[in-house]
Amino acid sequence: MHIAVDYLLYPVEKHVKWISRPISYIVQYYRIKEVSNLVSRLIRWNVSNYLVYKPLMELNTCLKDVLNDSDVFQHYRIRDKTLEWLDELRDNLRISRKTNLKDSTPGDIDIEEVTRNIKAVLAGICEESRELGGNFTQIASAINNAFESHWEELFVPDPIVNGKKSKPILTAWIAVAVLLACVSCSTAVLPPEDGAISITSEPSCATIGLDTPAGPFVGPSVKTPYTFTKVEPGICTIKLFLDGYQDWSTSVEVRAGETSYVSVTMISTSETYRRK
Repeated sequence: MHIAVDYLLYPVEKHVKWISRPISYIVQYYRIKEVSNLVSRLIRWNVSNYLVYKPLMELNTCLKDVLNDSDVFQHYRIRDKTLEWLDELRDNLRISRKTNLKDSTPGDIDIEEVTRNIKAVLAGICEESRELGGNFTQIASAINNAFESHWEELFVPDPIVNGKKSKPILTAWIAVAVLLACVSCSTAVLPPEDGAISITSEPSCATIGLDTPAGPFVGPSVKTPYTFTKVEPGICTIKLFLDGYQDWSTSVEVRAGETSYVSVTMISTSETYRRK
């Protein structure tokens, strides 16, 4: 248990009493997945031997709470895929931990081949982002724009070495700067995409009251039929008011990038009176 918790909290390089160098959230998530798998296996072994270890069960609950959180998973999914894309680009830029600040030597690279390979990777990233949808298209666009803005700076086509023109070289610090630009663009906290609510009623002209996760709708009085745009995702409460009819209310979930439809048949107060 102590080893598992220590692994979840501290950097791999060395044990520190106080967390002065906390690991990144993405690394924490990787470790939570690893430890959760191990803990599940230990629990199964305990069960098969008619044993229950309470601290282990509590740790399992904490780990599952993180792994089953849809918001956390979405952030992890975005970071994981972004890092995968950047690793592919880094490989083509010939950048590693040992060479990240060293220019390539003359004759070390073929500019046309490297450019062609990078453009192929960027095209693949854009295509995959369209399939994944959501924030991935914005991230792919940011990565592509970072390269498009620095193509001419990435390579020195006719470098002067020892007073003589030499073969092209790859400018390492520009390559690193491009990747850092990609990281800053792609790992920025992207605001959630808004949703919409379309409300109709029979009869129409019912006054609408709307409470959203951001607070009650503020603005001129609106009546059915009406479509609210730029609604923050989450649970919204809708209320309808119409003279001669019962007040009506319900809750509806608004999802990012989607329109929720609400159609209501109002009940007249006279009909309610006759039923009584």
